[in-house]
Order: sequence, then structure tokens, then C-alpha cells
Amino acid sequence: MLGNPIQSGQVNALIATNLTVRVDRPGTLLIDYHTVGGGQPAHLTAATSGGKNKGAAVVTRRQYLADAAFVVAVTGPGDQITELAAALTHPHWAPYLGRRSCPPDEPFLLRTDVDDPITELLTTVPLTSPHTDDRRTRAPVSRPDTSVDFLWERPPSGQSTTATPLTVQDRPVTFAQHGRSHGKRHLYRTTEQLPAGLLPRGDRALHDRLIDYAAADAERPQSTEYTA
Repeated sequence: MLGNPIQSGQVNALIATNLTVRVDRPGTLLIDYHTVGGGQPAHLTAATSGGKNKGAAVVTRRQYLADAAFVVAVTGPGDQITELAAALTHPHWAPYLGRRSCPPDEPFLLRTDVDDPITELLTTVPLTSPHTDDRRTRAPVSRPDTSVDFLWERPPSGQSTTATPLTVQDRPVTFAQHGRSHGKRHLYRTTEQLPAGLLPRGDRALHDRLIDYAAADAERPQSTEYTA
């Protein structure tokens, strides 16, 4: 898993886990315009799967999510969480987000053992500034809390806001090389009020605060039930 050929049982193991996503910064959708083989004679244009040539330039428009920041809590059976944490700590291949040209920033794995990762997202994990220049957030604020969007795979219970149901087509069915397919997955979006003290303040950079949070994991009693 996460580096080895994925069999059907491993796909089912991934489905058995649950993700809760905190959207610190939703990002901006960018479209990158590409052409391949333009201005070349036909025999030098891009090749087709049948061994011939396109005969003209190939145009693609690739979408990227820029300046986004998310924190994800993963819950599930203890043995699967342990395996996932080990794979993320020592990945076989370089992790990437959506496209291989988009590696995640560090620290990638914040903690490998948390008793209640949902509560950690709501009360403890440092928040990324909603602005790309977090100096705008370092000024004193009068409000004690800040609004942050969450995405849940299960209907959230006990939260203060109404959940908006969503459907996405990204649940893995098979990762077969010539037959990769995905099914529907149901999500629920809420907006939660988090302590404003989780935002960057003063001269303490978010990166340093996240490293401190991740390092504190080594000092906690270990349990294999959850990870965040």
C-alpha cells in the first residue's frame, strides 16, 4: 500500500478509513495552457498509442490548486492506521497532491497517534492564515474565534452548524493500469468556529509552530487507534 501494487483488498482497506478535512485555505484554481509538437513537421509531432503521429500540435489545459492548505484527520482500525502512518513516514515513491509536479510541503505527517483527531483539528492543530501573506493575520484581532470550513465523510455529530451534503466521484474502485475507475463518495460541508489563537501571531512562523506540534507526538503516551 502507498508504494506497492494495490490489490482489491488494499483498496477496501483504504475505503475503511475515514477522512475529515479542515480547509485552512481553499486556494485558487489556476489553468496552465500547454502545447506539444507545435511548429513541427507531421512526423515529429506527438505520437499516438497506435504508433503514428498526431500531425498537429496537441493542446492541453491543466488545472492546479495554488496556495491551498488543508489538514486531514484519518481514523480507522488500528492496524490500518499503523500501516498508513508507516507508509507516509517512509514512502516508497515521492508523495504528490493531484499531479506529480505538486509535492506536499513539510511537515507532511503531523502526528501518528492521536486519541481524538477531530477534537485536535477543532482545538489544537495550528491554523494556516487564510491569506497568502500571513502578516495580514498577525495583527491583533478582537474576535475570540475564526470561521473555518470542514469536509466530513460521515455526518458530523455535535457540531454547531448545519451540514451541506455533497457528492464527488473519487472513491477508488480499482487502480488497474488499464481499467482504473472510481465511484461516488458522499461528503458533508460545515463551517466551524475555531479559537483565533490557532492563527499565526507575532513573529512565530506557522511552519515552526507545526513542527513543534508534530515533535510533541514523541512525548505522548502511544495508542494505535487513531492518527491525524
